[in-house]
Amino acid sequence: MAEYYNVTTNLGDAEIANAIATNTKLNITHIAFGDGNGSVPTPTKTRTSLVREVHRQAVTKYERHATNANWIVIETIIPSDIGGFTIREMGIIANGKLISHGSHAPFEKVADPSGVSEYRLRFTQNVTDGSVVEITLDESLIYASQAWVEENFIKRSEIVDNLTTNDATKPVSAKQVKKLQDNKLNTSDLKDASTGQKGIIQVASLEEAIAGIEELKAITPATLIALFSSGLNRFSIPNASEPRKPWIIQFGVATEYVQTNFPIAYPNACEVILATPKVNGGDNSGAVTTAYILSESKFQLTCGNSNGNVLYWVSIGK
Repeated sequence: MAEYYNVTTNLGDAEIANAIATNTKLNITHIAFGDGNGSVPTPTKTRTSLVREVHRQAVTKYERHATNANWIVIETIIPSDIGGFTIREMGIIANGKLISHGSHAPFEKVADPSGVSEYRLRFTQNVTDGSVVEITLDESLIYASQAWVEENFIKRSEIVDNLTTNDATKPVSAKQVKKLQDNKLNTSDLKDASTGQKGIIQVASLEEAIAGIEELKAITPATLIALFSSGLNRFSIPNASEPRKPWIIQFGVATEYVQTNFPIAYPNACEVILATPKVNGGDNSGAVTTAYILSESKFQLTCGNSNGNVLYWVSIGK
């Protein structure tokens, strides 16, 4: 037999038998601790009390054994501030009676209010029928299991106290979180960029770059290349009277009597369009050319008789 063990007392056997016979529950409430009066006692079934009890502690945890239905696993915790005695024996108290008596390796329990001398006892007790046992727990001293702690809490060594790692599984320390918070970019403080102020600037589209009317948008290198590679037949020049509406000059060739689109629609209006015949070895200098502005985006040209003349044209608008 093991050097330290526990036995069900005669009182315990009777209480268990009665609970089975009457279909009631055996209410385990406390674990009693004793000092054995100076020596480790031999557990005895005839005992009705410990050799010398020094402390009684409420049960803090109870569970049925994972593989044996007649075994119960009991746990109790003696708080740090209770002590000043040596534990050499223990017993289970149920229905106010000592139902189990056990020996305990000598352990000196000191009283330490600082909280570092807490004592936890966990042991297994065999009963005839585990289903008749009911445990009253002291919820003020219930602690998380080791498995629960390992699953839900992070080891201190796992916490990252720098901002150089890219490991997505590592938690960052509160110190580094505060540093990020203190140095975060406050978007409410950001201003739009202008010729006289640093700030946020939006990128212009190719169409906006071609139109040339956006003063607060930037052109990317890709847009700039596209701008020069597009074979532009239009450009903008400043409008002194209305700086926000520069003059847009567009030009090209078109066939008469065909509605033609401007390369880009004028944002405001086309003010004037002029046309002249495209001479290919012939003399059309005397032909009368007429240009019609149909909308901000379309125009039509005529030149003398309708014979499909191709005309040069130039337009000006805002």
